[in-house]
Amino acid sequence: MSCWRSYTCDVLKNVDKSIVEEALKEMNVGLDTSQTRVYGRYENRSSECDGLLMLNGEAIDVGIVFNDETGHLQLVGDFWGTGLDAQEFQDSLSQTYQKINIMHQAELNGWTVDEESIETCADGSVEMEVYMYA
Repeated sequence: MSCWRSYTCDVLKNVDKSIVEEALKEMNVGLDTSQTRVYGRYENRSSECDGLLMLNGEAIDVGIVFNDETGHLQLVGDFWGTGLDAQEFQDSLSQTYQKINIMHQAELNGWTVDEESIETCADGSVEMEVYMYA
């Protein structure tokens, strides 16, 4: 059923835009930052955003706001008819963002991330091997 919503979570607070874009790319979701208004086809609503999410090269009725004035990343729009579940998408984006952020932070601190070791466990957690030569 069509339902216009705004989604935020504390995991995606004070995000790095480039890491969000990298996470979306890893999830096979594009971001069109040239479009800054999301329109809901089913409810005739709209909202300003920083870009529209893209699936298979097509814009969907979901936009992204990198800072909703509380520091949170916000997903705004209507997931109806997109083939995506809003909660699962937000959870997946949060987890992918944090994985990439941890990898970047480790590398900035002199650690090497063994990218072949990265795996998602049965409980949904992500494990990776990092190492540093002394």
